[in-house]
Amino acid sequence: MNNTPLHLQVSSRRLLADQLTPVSLYARLRDRYAVPVLLESNDRYNAAESTSFIGLDPIATFRVEDHTMHIEAFGESD
Repeated sequence: MNNTPLHLQVSSRRLLADQLTPVSLYARLRDRYAVPVLLESNDRYNAAESTSFIGLDPIATFRVEDHTMHIEAFGESD
């Protein structure tokens, strides 16, 4: 695979849960992108530590088939 340095632009924003939830935001965006994903953590002892991530335009994909992991990044496969 390519070893060229990668420069990423990451955006984040804190929102009040009563205005917009991670699931409702994901539902608004998912049909606009080919491979959207919603990842959520849950700390049942400390809700402030729970975090959600929404990914919309992946630079890499990881897939497992028949006990084998396949990685595709930057248009190249393993």
